[in-house]
Order: sequence, then structure tokens, then C-alpha cells
Amino acid sequence: MATPQYTLKINNEVIPYSPGTLEYTLGLGEAQGQFQTTGGLGGEIIYSQDLTTLKSSVKFEMLNTSVNNRRVINWRQVQDRNVLILADPNNASDTFTFTRSFTTTESTFTDGAEASITVEFEGEKAA
Repeated sequence: MATPQYTLKINNEVIPYSPGTLEYTLGLGEAQGQFQTTGGLGGEIIYSQDLTTLKSSVKFEMLNTSVNNRRVINWRQVQDRNVLILADPNNASDTFTFTRSFTTTESTFTDGAEASITVEFEGEKAA
């Protein structure tokens, strides 16, 4: 089965991005299990979740154009008020919404015909 080519919307605007560069996490967090013994050969696994990892992330690349440069600057200026939506145009139920998202790194704008901008967001757990 092929990976869906998601439509990316940021603040209600469809955003073009370079194919094969979209990465995301839903913010379900990391968990671990620790074994504790009950004596002899018995025991149990205690589940724990790292609450500091309950955040989503979206990362992608886009071509370095003046329009895309302005988009990146605007996303940075609105801080954590960005809303990202990933939607599979072939499957309406395969849609994720990322709220209170913010850019985590300052993007580097390079000159060149095929130069690209890497954009990284983090935010609340995806819905």
C-alpha cells in the first residue's frame, strides 16, 4: 500500500511542499514498561508514560521562493497560534489536525534555483 500524499493546510491555506519530505508524529508520547517481581518467577510490568513527549510534530521542505519565505516568517510571528491540517484527499477519515503549533527552528533561506526551506512545527497532540 502506498503512503498517501497528504494535502497540507496551515491556517486555512493549502501549502505546497516537496514530495517525500513530509514527516509527522501525532503526539501520542513515549512509554516504557518496568518489570517488578512478585517473588519466585512471578512478576508484572508497570506501564509509565513520559508526559513531556505528548506533543505532535510536522516537518517538511518547500522550495525557496519569496512567497514561501514570507509564509515561514508569518508562521514564526504568530507563535503558537498556527493550525495545521493533514488530509488524505482519497480518504476523508484520514485527517489529522495539529493545534497550537509553532515553528521550532529558524529556517535558513539559501539562494539557488533548487534551494529548499526545511520547516519544523511542534504543537498539541493531533486530533
